[in-house]
Amino acid sequence: MPTEKPRYTVIVDDELLKRIDDFRFENRYSSRSAATLELIRVGLEELEKEKKKKKISLLIKNSLFLKRLWIQSSKPLYYLINLDSINYLF
Repeated sequence: MPTEKPRYTVIVDDELLKRIDDFRFENRYSSRSAATLELIRVGLEELEKEKKKKKISLLIKNSLFLKRLWIQSSKPLYYLINLDSINYLF
């Protein structure tokens, strides 16, 4: 049964292939492709989580910096904020 999904080939070394096969059998995936897709999906989700953590961490650091700056300054806070750097976060 042909599929309309895009296809591509991945070349791996013997060690990585063994790790994929071990994951497949430990988690009872029906095929190597299904196991590989799950590993890719999980890996991408983890990368997104790390990216969000870094953004939140940066936002917290920036907000603490702005709070200290605001306390030390006589100007209103909106004069001290660099909007380009805030827009970059989101």
